[in-house]
Amino acid sequence: MMQAREDLAGQAQVTDVLKALHAVLHRSRQLQPADAAQRATMAVLWQIASYEPVRPSELAAHLLLDQSTVSRQVRHLIDAGHLRREEDSADRRAFLVSVTPDGRRALEAALRRRAAPIGRVLTRWPEEDRDRLTQLLRRLADDLNELPRLSAADEATENESQ
Repeated sequence: MMQAREDLAGQAQVTDVLKALHAVLHRSRQLQPADAAQRATMAVLWQIASYEPVRPSELAAHLLLDQSTVSRQVRHLIDAGHLRREEDSADRRAFLVSVTPDGRRALEAALRRRAAPIGRVLTRWPEEDRDRLTQLLRRLADDLNELPRLSAADEATENESQ
């Protein structure tokens, strides 16, 4: 009976966290210019900057998007001068993309616009609250990144015990 109550309390807390994250992201998007296409393009550019040089097919897999969608966005970013295309020495049929200096400037400007409303709010918070928020969000992100590995390890342990 005690375990059931703890499980319900834990589920309610997870739901509250998800609602809070959704509210922050939703409101943050509302405070941005309404160009959804530019937001999507900047999201792709951000990912490329994080993993460059990268094949568009690997990027599509990482973003969980259709390869044709990513290819279209990559082409647009190349045409805009934000990405450079280079031959993949490991596979001459494929190519890699990386961010150009113009692309970095565009990405930095987009990030400044995105960060501005959050920054305005957070400047009113005590420094220790800002530090704690950052610490907890990083921990959540890190733990979520580890989840596939942990799930695989749990599954292997479960299979061994059967």
